[in-house]
Amino acid sequence: MKRIDFLKVVLAAATVFPVFPAVAQERLQADGVLRIVTAVTPKLIAEENSVERLQEMKECGINVCITGAEWETLDKILKNAQKAGVKLGIHPHGLDTAYIQRLMKYPALDFYSLADEPHADAFPKVGELVKQIQSVDTIHACYVNMLPKIPETLINGSYVEFVDSFLRVAPVPVISYDRYSIGEDENGKHFQEEGFYDNLEDILVCSQKHGLPFWTYVNAVPHASYPVPTVGELKLQQYSNLAYGAQGLQYFTYMPWPELDGMGGHTTRDAILGFDGKRTVIYDRVKRVNDEIQTLAGVFLGSKPVWVRHTGKRIPKGTKMLGALPEQIPALETGDSGAVVSLLERGNRRFLVIVNRDFQNPMKLTIATGDKVKRVRKDATLVPAGAYNPTTEVDPGDAMIYTWVE
Repeated sequence: MKRIDFLKVVLAAATVFPVFPAVAQERLQADGVLRIVTAVTPKLIAEENSVERLQEMKECGINVCITGAEWETLDKILKNAQKAGVKLGIHPHGLDTAYIQRLMKYPALDFYSLADEPHADAFPKVGELVKQIQSVDTIHACYVNMLPKIPETLINGSYVEFVDSFLRVAPVPVISYDRYSIGEDENGKHFQEEGFYDNLEDILVCSQKHGLPFWTYVNAVPHASYPVPTVGELKLQQYSNLAYGAQGLQYFTYMPWPELDGMGGHTTRDAILGFDGKRTVIYDRVKRVNDEIQTLAGVFLGSKPVWVRHTGKRIPKGTKMLGALPEQIPALETGDSGAVVSLLERGNRRFLVIVNRDFQNPMKLTIATGDKVKRVRKDATLVPAGAYNPTTEVDPGDAMIYTWVE
């Protein structure tokens, strides 16, 4: 569609919409909460003030943390987590039946964290651990975080086959992987690495193929070439993950990891918490993004992608250009920097999620909508889309969401 024709469609649509009061008429309700996960050292949540530290974590919008300890410390951690209203992913320090039967009785247990980034030659062993635990505990999930799409994880040139080979031997109920996509060059300029969306495309294929939800990570601890994340960078990654159907969001990591020192570039710096245990600027940025996303859980929780496409002068590697639109959206135009455009479905409700791929600059969005389409505000309230000017701005890395019922 030529631009002049596009604008005619939008302006014509705008003239036939009735005038709506600028008030919310209904609110989306979620059936639960999105899991927002991080990892901590046992020491942080086993100290005398650990309930308060866990509550501080929950205030940041993180409701699950991964940790592990010997039994005496683990017992205390699990009880403290229950008091704070936080769930735990536990690295088990034993796999005998008595140990698992004892551990599974704690209300704060969410899942067993069995391995992080295993290579293909370790898959059979990890699979045996999964089956061993599941033979005792059929209620709590087994969790394994996988490597991203890199040369070492291609089987016959395919990352999908790498994930498939894992799932064939390890019957886990969720696919988790990490891909840290925002880098910093020697001049201090931030950039998004090329493979972020390519990896999401493959994970979506695996998720749909196996009928499993997926979780993914965002980096929150500056190290090597990874910088202190901005709000725009955090939003870009998390909203993109959600647009592809992610059902769990994760942060690496809540605390500094001195073990990462020397991994090229600069050394590890403060994370969400600093080396002194106090909140950093990252804490408030992560909290802001988490609070906003959790408020919008009614959009994302339980929703599945019908399709995910991209716009812009140049689209990312491995993705597809936006083509036909739903009939409720006669026209849509973004700037040259482009957007992620995702159609999600849950029952008879549809969501069109438009994510600004530029984490530094706002994006001009012009959209024509049918008279049954509503815009989802950040507080999860719904307003007829026709109450808004058809041309608007989407903040750096942010998302604009529209919804209708079929």
